[in-house]
Amino acid sequence: MITSYKTIDGRGVTVRIAGGGGLTMQRVNNIIIHGIAIHDIKPTGPGRIMTSTSHVGKRNKFDGDAISIFSSKNIWIDHSYQARAADGLIDVIRGSSTVSITNNYFTQHNKVMLFGAKKDDWMDRDMYVTVVYNVLGPKLQQMMPRVRFGNVHVLNDYRSRWGIYAIAGSEGPTILSQGNIFNAYTGSKQVTKRINDGGHSFGGPKNWNCKSEDDRFVSGAYCTSVPMKWSYQSYSKTASCAARPATMVSRMVRGAGPLSCRRGARC
Repeated sequence: MITSYKTIDGRGVTVRIAGGGGLTMQRVNNIIIHGIAIHDIKPTGPGRIMTSTSHVGKRNKFDGDAISIFSSKNIWIDHSYQARAADGLIDVIRGSSTVSITNNYFTQHNKVMLFGAKKDDWMDRDMYVTVVYNVLGPKLQQMMPRVRFGNVHVLNDYRSRWGIYAIAGSEGPTILSQGNIFNAYTGSKQVTKRINDGGHSFGGPKNWNCKSEDDRFVSGAYCTSVPMKWSYQSYSKTASCAARPATMVSRMVRGAGPLSCRRGARC
């Protein structure tokens, strides 16, 4: 459990969280996770856990996410390595918002990023997440990310060799994909997927805003267009920063994952 106004900074040292529980943020804000490796995460609990310097409480069983963000805001996950968790790598759920996922290296996992846990979590309509400058793959299967509600800006990432699909929407999300590279290699060619989870706002395969803009599709990768009305309001709400051309992505993501820094020197 991480409390508000905290930074975990792995620069200059090697920090690995492995073989047990992952990181959990619950009803907190203003947290930075930087420069660490999280892998081989397992389910833990139930048990008692210290949630602050003055409180110890009972916790139910932990599913085994590498990073779980629950009802929290202003979270930045930067320059991490993530692989092989019992459940997901990053879950952003239950009203969490203003989350930035940048410069990370994801590999060897099935369910990568889930934004919105349940079909009835209407509070996630106000979710805002930015996913930028990440390397996703190889040996990933799906959910890069999967979005139920909310507004997600995916830009200048490198995705490759996914097993099932790259990006999915379930209920009524708005997803803006800009300047990414989708390289299918010999894996699945499908980039976008519409998933019916039985929610009231699903409304069929066209009931979502999903726009691809200046993305690069390699080795047969394809994005299914969604002929929805894309208003200036939805665009401006979702676009968190300016995307660079996809031709620059390979250079921009070279530093994805923990940085090789030396203590006392600039990274």
